[in-house]
Amino acid sequence: MKKIIIAITGPSGVGKSTLGDLLIKRENFITPTHSTTRAPRSDDKEGFYNYLSHELFKAFADNNEFLFWSGDSNEINIDNGNFYGVLNQDYEIVSYCDKIIVFISYKDISTILDLKNKGYNIEIVNLVYNDLDTNMIYRLTNSDRSHTIKDINSRIRIAKEYEEKYKDVLNSSNILKIPTDLVGIEDTYNIVTKKLVR
Repeated sequence: MKKIIIAITGPSGVGKSTLGDLLIKRENFITPTHSTTRAPRSDDKEGFYNYLSHELFKAFADNNEFLFWSGDSNEINIDNGNFYGVLNQDYEIVSYCDKIIVFISYKDISTILDLKNKGYNIEIVNLVYNDLDTNMIYRLTNSDRSHTIKDINSRIRIAKEYEEKYKDVLNSSNILKIPTDLVGIEDTYNIVTKKLVR
């Protein structure tokens, strides 16, 4: 089988981790350690993140040591929020595997498509809400995290802003879009495996 990298994206609570867990468990996918400048959360999976200072994250970025990275600004510093990415060295650790998952934000899509153009066999899966307002509230209030109403409303606003900002690339035929509030997780898994894996 040709190596495949599935890049999963979408707003908060839409099912990215759940889909990733199913692909790891049932299809033998593996995911590299991701890096972030944010503080650890109680529900973070052990070993999923490298927690880096902004200074170290910037040093890696300046030395082109990320496979991809993004944040709320192109200027990496603590005043510009948090940043996320996958280091080349962490990708190399899992590169022996023919099935790899990475988790990306909409801000990463252009970089991911550039990697695809360079020969990486990457498929982007965009998990979305058909009814963002209702279902994001429902999923985030019923999750293990203790989200405040203010936090949830902020996430809804940001998700709408991102969907509008990146709508042209998100509507590309290169991206598999699945509304997880209309299609359950088992059906989402079946769509992804049928179209991209098998």
